[in-house]
Amino acid sequence: MEKLLLPPHKKTKFVLLGSGNTLCNFYNLLVKNDFPKPIIVTHPKKFHKRDQILLKNTKNFIDLFEFAKINNIKIIETEKLNDTKLIKHLLKFGCNAAFSISCRSIIGKEFLKSFENRVFNIHPSMLPMERGAAVISWRIMNNKKYVAGTIHQIDEGIDTGNIILQLKKSLIKQKPTVENYSIETDKLYNKLLLEF
Repeated sequence: MEKLLLPPHKKTKFVLLGSGNTLCNFYNLLVKNDFPKPIIVTHPKKFHKRDQILLKNTKNFIDLFEFAKINNIKIIETEKLNDTKLIKHLLKFGCNAAFSISCRSIIGKEFLKSFENRVFNIHPSMLPMERGAAVISWRIMNNKKYVAGTIHQIDEGIDTGNIILQLKKSLIKQKPTVENYSIETDKLYNKLLLEF
């Protein structure tokens, strides 16, 4: 496990990259712990429709745009996360670290360099196992009854950066549902984010 090198809390302004309830929960956790108010960068609103349809009636759904509106949060929609103008804009707003949570974009070299490699991700597995997307789907198909999470530093590979924190927990239910995996993963993520 790597030691985390960040400026003091009050001087670390995060840009949160991605979407979902975990991102919203992490936003609240940062603000509660005296970090400057983060900026959120997400994919365009039209691409959030699928998640809204699939997740709206689940226990752990939070509409990112409603959350931003209620909490007066600056939210930037983009299809081009690695755009030079966006990076300059984020730096101009004082962002000096980034955290990817359910982000649909590959974070490029220029982005990583601009944030002095203070770019982190939370991933639902015990990396280096189960790298990439759809981890929970594969776990269900392979009848693996556990949830896991890793916070790692992002590098130019896919889920290959230095590992900061990891947790794993067995599921108690004999036949866990997708929602069980999702809810338990979120609980595990919250523990990891508190330790971060």
